[in-house]
Amino acid sequence: MATATSLPEFSNPSTATSSQSPTNSPISGPRRAAPTPPDVLTTIYKFPSMEPIRFAYYPVNKLSLPLRRDILHRAVVYEGDATRQGTASTRWRNNVHGSSRKIRPQKGMGRARLGDKKSPSIRGGGVAFGPHPRDFSSGLPRKIYDLAWRTALSYRYMRGQLVVLENDIEIEMSESRWLAQIMEWNHLGRGDGGSLLIARDPTENLSQAFLGLEGHGRLKSEEDVDVKDLLKAGRIMIEKRSLDRLLHRHSSDLNRTVPRDTSTPEKILNPPRAKTELCFTNVSQTTSTSKNLAVEVPLAVKARRYAIEGKNHTSWLPGASGVNGTSQLHPSLGILE
Repeated sequence: MATATSLPEFSNPSTATSSQSPTNSPISGPRRAAPTPPDVLTTIYKFPSMEPIRFAYYPVNKLSLPLRRDILHRAVVYEGDATRQGTASTRWRNNVHGSSRKIRPQKGMGRARLGDKKSPSIRGGGVAFGPHPRDFSSGLPRKIYDLAWRTALSYRYMRGQLVVLENDIEIEMSESRWLAQIMEWNHLGRGDGGSLLIARDPTENLSQAFLGLEGHGRLKSEEDVDVKDLLKAGRIMIEKRSLDRLLHRHSSDLNRTVPRDTSTPEKILNPPRAKTELCFTNVSQTTSTSKNLAVEVPLAVKARRYAIEGKNHTSWLPGASGVNGTSQLHPSLGILE
């Protein structure tokens, strides 16, 4: 806790203000990236021999996230709503071609009252409360959708169902029967739930071979894959470059920075933007006189109110002290009540 003797005393506040550079302050300086999380190990295989070639590392916050069923459900519903065409359309009585003459008189016939032949109660008339073209798409924040993507990939990775393949997948023949035998031998076929192969640029032989697999597997490009596809297939086979691109595309909630703080209190949450002069009142226990000291404090402090019981709101400010180690802002600032 700072004492009254630790206050800096400047003979000329303007000179002291200009002499201190922003880089000398412990909480000033450029923003740095968030701490790098630990990595998880993945094995790269060669298709179709499925021979392990090398290892690769991915951050934990991309391939080792906990299962969130609620987020996955929201993502699947969001994708399903976006695929609905919403083109169903019917004609109301105003859109049906025909005369608007009244069919029979309103009274005197002993029958129910009836209008023109375009009435919904007559065959060939309009449809009452029928569907009309509309948009079924629902909204979902991008950060939640990106988190659902990484959660689905993490779910497959932690269950051992994510197979990362070497780039530029190529097979010798385009026969589906030959590829089906390879899938069954490597436990990737129909008996194990089938597989989904994700490639950036599928070759002609690969595309022709996957057309006749009949449940052993599907082939999709990285642009056509969604969260539902990752959860539906038994196993996911994906090229490394496609995996890197999908993880980079769906990492919007991870692109953040934190301020550089080496020796400042943890309560300083906002990074410094500029510098200003704040006037503190030094209150002594032995005398009732007070003097104003000009103390440079980064704007990151902002004289932020912290409703901490038993402590002054600004007791943690650097270079400010008063009675019992606490400090008070000058009333002229009008920041504290």
